Amino acid sequence: MVAHVFVLVEENHSYSQVIGNAAMPYTNMLAQKYSLATQYYANRFNSLPNYFMLTVGNLVTTNDLYTGTVTANNVARAVTKAGKTWKIYAESLPNIGYLGANVFPYGKDHNPFAYFSDVINSSSQASNMVPFTQLATDIQNNTLPDYAMIVPDFENDGHDCPPGMSNCSDTQKLANIDQWIQSNIGPLIGSSAFALAILLLVPWAGRRQGRIVDNRRIDRKTWRRLCDEENPNVSIIIERDITSNQMWVLWSTFYST
Repeated sequence: MVAHVFVLVEENHSYSQVIGNAAMPYTNMLAQKYSLATQYYANRFNSLPNYFMLTVGNLVTTNDLYTGTVTANNVARAVTKAGKTWKIYAESLPNIGYLGANVFPYGKDHNPFAYFSDVINSSSQASNMVPFTQLATDIQNNTLPDYAMIVPDFENDGHDCPPGMSNCSDTQKLANIDQWIQSNIGPLIGSSAFALAILLLVPWAGRRQGRIVDNRRIDRKTWRRLCDEENPNVSIIIERDITSNQMWVLWSTFYST
């Protein structure tokens, strides 16, 4: 049974662009060492609906410019109700609990928690939305939450060009993602907490094409349900995109209890 669930979300690249790409040696090493979901598909081509599917279990909207409030059941509500802790580590978040619009390179449409009524109406819940730099402190202090989502900013998630570049190739975007994951997620993977019981999930938002261990098709709703349940000990699952069925087959093939 895992003690912590971490979801790291990257952007705008398909399975074929990531897996086997020489520009992403670290990511591919993780995929080979741990688990790789090859039948995981996006529900939409744009970002925000997929983030909602991961955390709410339905699309909520098809518009990345959505400004409404989500009152539906969600991961934050479920985790809190269970007496567990959660955080979203959002890179370039202006301040703890920030609920406002995009402030480049931070993107609100990559932070679904900022739309939840549970968070908007509670300062204590809102304080669980923290800048990404807090992750290193939480690892060092052994204060990691039970559930966490990690969202790099636009410059480091493959959405836009890397920092300092106004124009770039797709290869440069992917190489930057790979270096970012190694530098920023590597310490989490190497931590004593991870060695004990952390499940790290790495979906890529904003793509629909795809190709799991036994050929079952999976989507983000399955992913959200998975995060709500107790699961065998698995370390990392990397996928590319997201629709339906169960993901338990992965658990039986890697680090199962």
